[in-house]
Amino acid sequence: MSSAEQFFSEYDSLQKTLGDEELEFWLIAQCETAAQENPDDGRMIGALYNELGAFYKHRGILEKAEEAFLKAKDASESLQDANYATIINNLAGNYRLRGNFDEAISLFEQAIEIYKQHPETPREIYSSAYNNLALVYLDTGRFREAADMLQAAYDEMKDTPDCYFEKATAFANMAVAYYKCGEADLVEEKLQMADELYQKGQLEDTPEYQAFARLKEILQKQ
Repeated sequence: MSSAEQFFSEYDSLQKTLGDEELEFWLIAQCETAAQENPDDGRMIGALYNELGAFYKHRGILEKAEEAFLKAKDASESLQDANYATIINNLAGNYRLRGNFDEAISLFEQAIEIYKQHPETPREIYSSAYNNLALVYLDTGRFREAADMLQAAYDEMKDTPDCYFEKATAFANMAVAYYKCGEADLVEEKLQMADELYQKGQLEDTPEYQAFARLKEILQKQ
């Protein structure tokens, strides 16, 4: 088992037993130890700080998340591989949540270009950069561009088996974009396509589907 596999295996176990404060201290210790003991291992250091950033981001601690993602970016920038693209994709998502839209757009575009150079990247990961860039366009009123980018996100996954949640998310977000564009027919079409994918993936009992059902009700009442 590699050091990365060992880390993620232990992390998965600790998430079931430790509170947030203890888990945070453990993650920080792992990052600092890796940076001190193997300062040239940009891949591992980047992965660890990326996980720390995700920990903070999921808890809404966006300033600390940004600091961790930036350390991950600095550690792995020379690699310019799909893992690095995922790190800057995550950093861009954090910028979006903080309202730094120009920085977010720039990094999402960089992530897309790097993913293009690594066709072995799972399509659902690649498409997430398109989806996330579309969300920035929605935030900033660029609704037509958002719809086009979401179509690109779906196109990256359409020939991939499964990925029902990711495909459904693309169509649900498309419905929002077309609603903002005033195209009611396309809103209904994309909502139906999203609903079919949620059901095909047997995701009706998930919180994500419940959120989608509320969105669908809101859009159809307009």
